[in-house]
Amino acid sequence: MTPPLLLRYASDVSPEWLTQVLSASGALSPGHRVEGLSMTPVGTGQMADTTRFTLTYDEEGAGPASVVGKFASADEQSRATGLALRAYEIEVRF
Repeated sequence: MTPPLLLRYASDVSPEWLTQVLSASGALSPGHRVEGLSMTPVGTGQMADTTRFTLTYDEEGAGPASVVGKFASADEQSRATGLALRAYEIEVRF
């Protein structure tokens, strides 16, 4: 199985992508899929954009009710600062 692609923006997240990610991690019951999602920003986002995804499935309880995704900032200046300080690399390695 090919690893899911990394996404640049929260708006790029789709039910299909989440189905692939949750299936690969074992968090989604085999044979089920994410059917829908809603997004809510979390936090203030100095160098990153964090979003809570509330999920619906083809069968209730097939996976987690929500997940949180963290993305490099959509603001180019904030993103450049995060890259220059290696903040993204340090956080991922943590």
